[in-house]
Amino acid sequence: MMAGGVVTGDVMVELALQISEPAPPVATVAPATPRRLAQVVDRCLAKDPAARFQRGESVADAIALAVINGGSRYAMQVVPGLVLTIMAAWLGWLLAR
Repeated sequence: MMAGGVVTGDVMVELALQISEPAPPVATVAPATPRRLAQVVDRCLAKDPAARFQRGESVADAIALAVINGGSRYAMQVVPGLVLTIMAAWLGWLLAR
């Protein structure tokens, strides 16, 4: 979804290609994606399981670092919303007590 891919044509052919062919680099199909975030997604889509992240926490850490260090413009768009969401959830929990 992030890269804008859509299933077209014969579904079985599409599935076979997804299994056998490497995914195109995110940077080629969604050039506006920050480079470090694209690298995280590319690693998640690696065909070789050993090349992928081995734990969910590792993916979360890589995404956080990509957002914070990957470009101030992107970080300024994403991080404040994340902080506000966390604060709203915490405040809701606090008020419900």
